[in-house]
This record gives sequence, structure tokens and C-alpha cells, in this order.
Amino acid sequence: RGSKIQQKFTMETNLRVPVVKSLIIENPLAKPAGVTFKSPAPTLRMLNASPVDIQPNELLTIELEYLPLVFPYEFTEQESTLYGEEADNEVFSEEHRLEFKSPQLGSFFFDVVLVAHPVLPEPPIYVEAHVSSPAVFGIPIKVFSPNRVTFDFKSSFQDIWLLSDGMERLPDKQNLLAKCIYSPSQLGKFNCQLTFSSPETGTYSFPVVATGLSPKPMGPIIFETGQSKSIAFQNIFPDNQSFSVRRSNTAFELDSESFTLDPNEVRLITATMFWAHNKQSGDDVIEPYPIATQLTIVPESPPRPGIAWVFYLKGTNKEVSEIIEGAEDSEGD
Repeated sequence: RGSKIQQKFTMETNLRVPVVKSLIIENPLAKPAGVTFKSPAPTLRMLNASPVDIQPNELLTIELEYLPLVFPYEFTEQESTLYGEEADNEVFSEEHRLEFKSPQLGSFFFDVVLVAHPVLPEPPIYVEAHVSSPAVFGIPIKVFSPNRVTFDFKSSFQDIWLLSDGMERLPDKQNLLAKCIYSPSQLGKFNCQLTFSSPETGTYSFPVVATGLSPKPMGPIIFETGQSKSIAFQNIFPDNQSFSVRRSNTAFELDSESFTLDPNEVRLITATMFWAHNKQSGDDVIEPYPIATQLTIVPESPPRPGIAWVFYLKGTNKEVSEIIEGAEDSEGD
């Protein structure tokens, strides 16, 4: 009957990366033997169903999985006290004696050293969006647990945040999808860090490369003679902001050429098309349709280099078209 130490071995891995070790137990008897195992550590488990039967005169392969999710709290506190920020590079190890029990074969003992290294860095996530056109992107988080997991979220970049209903459990039950939104308030490329912290599964840190692009041109917005239309415009900046509105054609009148908005405040900018504004005093020439203008909204104070919103307005001057068509018909006669 077994009673001595069969083997000493080491299982070494990074946090949240499972590693498997195979052990062999022999049944020299002419009858089946049952084997049970109770893990001495929550990070170590037998993948075989327990109890497991070994057939007469056969070998059984036992599969052990070591999956550390977090460093023990006591270890983390001690290392932080001793090493400060360098504690992130420390390694946790513990030694256990494993016992496999069999009523027929006795006990089989193995000594194991479990070694956990810090979590491996996550690959960078690339996201880009236009100003005023936010982009939603997902971050998969492997939690290794079907149970409910709570997270604290932190972003090092004010233009990226977690949606209020942003944590979605995926069908495999071991992964969550964190839905974040990137709403750029400045142009260029920015490196930032998104952190999800959970007491159950540890801290997940994702590097993000975010690229803010100029606002997309909008339009054309179609007008008829004398018609007014409103454009909803929101202050996407985190502070109070003054704006100016510029037009390239005076056929369109604006209700205001400057305004100030609080963060996230929305204002309706009303434009009206008057074809008569295209006819200068003493000029008998009437401009044919269509009439178009470029409406540009520019952040003035504080200035936001490179950012401007462009709306294309296009008008059909029915009265002008009727005059021109009538003149062409007369010439034909």
C-alpha cells in the first residue's frame, strides 16, 4: 500500500494563466481501485472527476490544474510595504503536500511548489472616432468564473468611459465584455490605461491607443425659399465653451452668429434661406438655383486647434427657377 512521497514537482505560471501537470498512479491489484483527492489550495484542482476508478493492473493519469487569479492579500500588503512599486514584479510561491487516497491502495503523496508571477500585459487596443461621433468598443475580460463578479473601473483619459450597462456576460460564462465609449474632445493620438479591479478575479489593465479625428462634414440640408431649419449642436467639451458661426453665402440668415454652452448643453441653430439676398442693389441679374452655403461652427474661447464643424446647406429657389424657365420659353418662341 502506498504511503511514501511519490514525487516533488513545481507548477509555475502567471496570474490568470492555467497550467496543467500530469501525475501517474498505478493499480497493481487484480480488482478496481477508487481514488479521491482534496485540494489543499483553492488555486489547485483535479480535472478528473472525483472519485475516479483505476482498472485492475492499469495506470491512471491524474490531471492537476493550477490557476492563480490574484496574489493573497497578506502577500500583496507585505510586498508593497517592503518594495513599494517594485512589488508588482514580485513572485508568490507556496508549497503543499498532496494526498490521493484509495481504500484499496492506501495514500499517495506528492509535494508541489506553486509559483505565481504577475499578470501578463494585455495587448494594446486601438480605437478612433470623429469629434461629435463617439465610438463604442468592447473589451473582453476573462474571469474564469460563472459567478457574479463586481468591478471598479478607472480611465486615465477623460474622453473614454464605461457605459452604464457596460458589463455583459458572454455565453461561455467565463468572459465578460466591457463596453466603453470614446468621445473625443481633442484631435490627435493619445495613450491611456483602462483598469478593471475586482476582489474576486484581480486587476485587469488594458493599454488603449485612442485617435481623435476632425468632425465629419454634415449635409446637405435642403431648403426651399423662405424656409427655416434648425441644427442641433452640442458642446462636447468638458468646460463652458463659446462658439462662432460662419456662413459662406448670405442667402442664408442665422438666428445667432455666436453663443456659449455649458458642458453637454445642446443648442438649436436656426438658418433661413432668402433668395433675394443674392441680388445686389441695381443688379438685374438673378442668380439661378441651387443656392448653397457652408456653415462652419468654430470653438473660440478657449480655442480648440483644428476642430470645426461643417454643415452644407443647399437651397432650391422656386421663384428664381420659374423666372429663368419662363425666359427660356420666351426665347424659344
